[in-house]
Amino acid sequence: MSRDEVVVQLLDSYLNPVLSQQSRLKLEITSANSSGFSTWDTMDNKDGSYNCSYMVKDVGTYEICASFDGKHFLPCPISINVYSSKFKHCVIY
Repeated sequence: MSRDEVVVQLLDSYLNPVLSQQSRLKLEITSANSSGFSTWDTMDNKDGSYNCSYMVKDVGTYEICASFDGKHFLPCPISINVYSSKFKHCVIY
């Protein structure tokens, strides 16, 4: 298993950081090969950025979308390939 993070930066229309909105932020993961995964709560970094953690259980291709109040950020989905533990990296397109 590999635990990784996606960092989302929330800004308003004037490019000011949006603080304390982690409850409205969601990370959605799907697997092209029916592999397992888990997501955790989003952590507020107190600067408008949020860490969204996830763990995948198997080698494979996954798609991740981050959304705020149900509206997806672009690009969505982001494809990631998880390789065996000897590589210890995932590739994000």
